[in-house]
Amino acid sequence: MTTCNDTLTDIRQNQIRARATRLFHRDGELEVDNNCPVVMTDAGAEVGCWVWISNDAAGIASNDDHSDDERTEKYLNAVGDVPTDAEFRDDIAVSLGDDEGSYVFGWVGFGVEFDGDTLVPTDSELEAVEGSDESIDLWMHAADYYSRQQHDCPACELLDDPEDGIEVLRESFMNGIHPKQAVADLFRLQAKKLWEKLGDVPVVEGDRIGTAFVTPTITFRAGTEVTEVWHWFEEHYNLSVACDLMGHSDGHNATHAA
Repeated sequence: MTTCNDTLTDIRQNQIRARATRLFHRDGELEVDNNCPVVMTDAGAEVGCWVWISNDAAGIASNDDHSDDERTEKYLNAVGDVPTDAEFRDDIAVSLGDDEGSYVFGWVGFGVEFDGDTLVPTDSELEAVEGSDESIDLWMHAADYYSRQQHDCPACELLDDPEDGIEVLRESFMNGIHPKQAVADLFRLQAKKLWEKLGDVPVVEGDRIGTAFVTPTITFRAGTEVTEVWHWFEEHYNLSVACDLMGHSDGHNATHAA
């Protein structure tokens, strides 16, 4: 018997659905239902899905020869003859489709383990990172870009080991976060760490800083235009990070938000 866990956060549900998609999704065969609440069980998690039943498998030569109720019954009777990872239960339902077939509702289940709100990757998922799938290529490109940016930064010695960041990216990828978003989030986190380690946050007076801002790698003297500080961060990270750090919406006339 499965029961819905009302305390399951959206973050956890999205990660579980992402894993279900990686494990079971087959174009035109099995589609994970992202609108169906995830169900937690003693064995792990279960996710709703839709399995394609062709008219051939259901023994339907033409939809016109059968009423909707007759077609529905034929699709339901055919689920046992279709190879699938899904399990069909009392809540089985049919979404009548086109002349080729219809989708039938079922469930897929698998083990899950969380560390806080982070779904712990399985060994097979970690091994898959070494593959050549298009999405994995994108992750590898993002990880390489992040690593190069960190090594090129003149203040990189103040940051965590770039390899730690790569591991964070790996976990983000495993949890269904788009690699580009993961890189942006990581840049923002690392830039904030850098900002904290550089020293006292300078007082911002209009368009200029009111106190000297000295770091091991760069010095901003009192009277320096805020945009000069902003562009330094833009050069070493990216525009969105600089805006966040300096509290800018457009790079001008804003105070720093710590």
